[in-house]
Amino acid sequence: MAVNRCLLTVLLVGIAACQAVELYESCTDGAGVKGLCIPLKSCSSISGLLMRKNYTDSERNYIKNSNCGTLDATRMVCCPLPGMLKARFSAPASLPALGTCGQTSDNRIVGGSIAQLDEYPWLARIQYYKCEYSVRSLRQDYQTTMIRSRSALRVD
Repeated sequence: MAVNRCLLTVLLVGIAACQAVELYESCTDGAGVKGLCIPLKSCSSISGLLMRKNYTDSERNYIKNSNCGTLDATRMVCCPLPGMLKARFSAPASLPALGTCGQTSDNRIVGGSIAQLDEYPWLARIQYYKCEYSVRSLRQDYQTTMIRSRSALRVD
């Protein structure tokens, strides 16, 4: 009877440890934080704990409960999303109203001559800004071609 119970326990633990997962599957880590199942080597928060070798019981439970299984013999863990992403994208982005797209008063030079507003409706100009050291500076400027009503193709 004790041998059967021991064999059953080993079998159940083996099945739980060998569960297959999908890469980047949504999960919850050992602390209850949402994350993604990724290879252990790619998760700095959990691999950093393992590198220390001396960790507390709560850290040990966190590591154990963050286990996602294996994928192609690679140990997968539920890695929490970086705090930077959660804070930066806390509110869903909304698209600008259709009437505000393309309304600019400067930098409308096409082929050396100033283009009239809406003269080339298939062209778009995209600029984005990057904050560096608390200074907002122009980072990049792209000329693009519209391929759908809300999709643009950038060619380098």
